[in-house]
Amino acid sequence: MQAAMWVLSGVIAAVVIFGPFRWYKGAAYDTADALLYAATHRTAWSLSLAWMTFACATGRGGLVDRFLSWTAFVPLSRLSFSAFLMQTVVILSRTLVTRERIHYSHTSMFQDFLFAFMMTYMSAFLLFLAIEAPVGNLEKMLFMGSTKQMVQASQRDKASHQQSPPSAAAPVEVVMMPHKRTDSGPDFDNYDSSKSRL
Repeated sequence: MQAAMWVLSGVIAAVVIFGPFRWYKGAAYDTADALLYAATHRTAWSLSLAWMTFACATGRGGLVDRFLSWTAFVPLSRLSFSAFLMQTVVILSRTLVTRERIHYSHTSMFQDFLFAFMMTYMSAFLLFLAIEAPVGNLEKMLFMGSTKQMVQASQRDKASHQQSPPSAAAPVEVVMMPHKRTDSGPDFDNYDSSKSRL
């Protein structure tokens, strides 16, 4: 079942990515195909990613999970929100400063991709340092300070209990008081509780 889901997810993702390739090459749009693609490609892409996310989160990811959990992706993941905010600025600035028509080829598109990728993450890093990191630290100071202090106090208490030697138990003196038996049972009226200590 898992193998079938991985194959289906991969096929759906490939169709979504490469489906309109013939239209990009200049082929005429077929109305039925174009309508079907326009109506379903976003949902299909979401379902493909949903299976990948579910599989990786539940330990069924295998090689994909190991690749996506690679530690080299951690710095990029910290910058992902800033990169999302800056990518439109980078792409539009590249487009707006162009003064001549561009003859697109695979090489020029790859160069544009590298330029946009590098500039996006460089500007995202600056945005992270200028805004996101200080705001995150301020949020931690405001909202997490009391929680952190409680955790530290709990850890200090636990450490002090573990380090302190066990104290010798105080001796317990038990005094047994005789009681008078009557026909109705023990005589509790004459019982002196001050002489009995536990």
